[in-house]
Amino acid sequence: MQVISGLTIINGTIRIENSFGTTITNVIFENTTTGIELANTKSWSENTKIEDCYFINATEGIAFRTPVGNATGSYESSQINRCFFNLRDNSIGLNVEPLAEFSDSQIQDVRMWMGQDGVSNQTGILLGGTMTQSLLVGVVFESFTDQPNSMYPIDIEQTAKYPPILDGGVSFLATGQL
Repeated sequence: MQVISGLTIINGTIRIENSFGTTITNVIFENTTTGIELANTKSWSENTKIEDCYFINATEGIAFRTPVGNATGSYESSQINRCFFNLRDNSIGLNVEPLAEFSDSQIQDVRMWMGQDGVSNQTGILLGGTMTQSLLVGVVFESFTDQPNSMYPIDIEQTAKYPPILDGGVSFLATGQL
């Protein structure tokens, strides 16, 4: 198992490829195109834990990529816990691409701040693949703008197969005047 901890990454990416049991904890991602990228190029990447991370001005916080070659789309049994996302214009907090399977997983105590660093085209979770039997617990999507334009807490694309299960404490908040 691999553990990555205690870093501040400015304008960079951590890429996890064909890996089992990788943990990323206590990492700040600042001004990145993609903070964490999970890719399957030969097999699968499962049991990934992303904990206590902070994504500031990331165009894409965490991405589960479409598999290539003979790889599977499996990113199963993974966890995203106690992470914070400051979304800016034209950004995505969590991207599950077509054919990616973020299944049997959990997102817990995560906060997506939308509209604080912009007012348009912000998506908390973009689902193009599947989140079969994945659970959202204590996830907060919070908007700070009075004039939102194309802001989506969860955007389920036509290619998506199964959305996540929304459990206790999932909140959609707007603090601005509409």
